[in-house]
Amino acid sequence: MKQLVMYLFSSVVVASTLNVNFVHAATVNNATFTTVGGSIQDNSFDNGPSDFLFNVSGLAPITNEVNLTLENLTHPDLFELELFLIAPTGQVLTLAQTLIGEEMTQTVLSDAGQLNIDLATPPYTGIFAPSGESGFAQPSNISSFSGFNGFNPNGTWRLRIYDTLSGNVGTLSSASLEISAVPEPLTLLGAAVATGFGAFFKKKLANKS
Repeated sequence: MKQLVMYLFSSVVVASTLNVNFVHAATVNNATFTTVGGSIQDNSFDNGPSDFLFNVSGLAPITNEVNLTLENLTHPDLFELELFLIAPTGQVLTLAQTLIGEEMTQTVLSDAGQLNIDLATPPYTGIFAPSGESGFAQPSNISSFSGFNGFNPNGTWRLRIYDTLSGNVGTLSSASLEISAVPEPLTLLGAAVATGFGAFFKKKLANKS
């Protein structure tokens, strides 16, 4: 027992001295989740917003990148719409809120976008940064996709669309949510203890043989 304690102590000292970062032996998870489209509810303040759901599961527990693609969204006046992405852990990002025109086609919203979507022109094909400004229909609590980072991505994500005026109905064909996630790092002490146990029992087995 005394030998085991000494092995564990020496492992902690060595790990601390070398300032080693231990992580689980797992690769970064990257997956795309799709939601079925449908009609966008007219006059959301009276009838409620339209929520399109992404059921995310099986990813590592720490988000490190998110982006969203709208395959095709049509509405007689896009200016009436406000789009939000809501994470299962409560983060709300305003995707777009001062659009013009009638159609969005193959629109990718990502922090990699160089132009804010609210400053772009239809049909909004390409990669754009999200609006980031707090919406009129719903307040947001993050201003970019990086605000989702560090939280568990598993659960139900919502693409929420508000139609702020009555008289027009829109349609979303489909949308996809791409998420990259990484495993949680092992604590330094936990890694050192595991290393110590392994070294101790390896030596015991060697002595027996």
